[in-house]
Amino acid sequence: MEVTDQALSPIKPFEGAKAAKTLRVRIDETLEFSIYVGDPSLTCGWLLSETTRRYASFVHWINHSNEKKIAKRLITALKTQGQSEGLDFWLT
Repeated sequence: MEVTDQALSPIKPFEGAKAAKTLRVRIDETLEFSIYVGDPSLTCGWLLSETTRRYASFVHWINHSNEKKIAKRLITALKTQGQSEGLDFWLT
């Protein structure tokens, strides 16, 4: 079962029109979501916290609306898809 923002109507993202950037977060092949960043002064710590919060919301929604349950994983760091060493350092 693939889960995306569009499939999860109870979770309302930040208004895309107000967002300076849109980041895609992929947990695995079946679970990904967007984080909309409207303030350029937000930190990597904020991004990790927001990722953890959104992920917990997804897991809660999936486990309460489907027969198939998923286990919540611990997110300890983020990394870029393009493996940018400098940026990945700041995201850990």
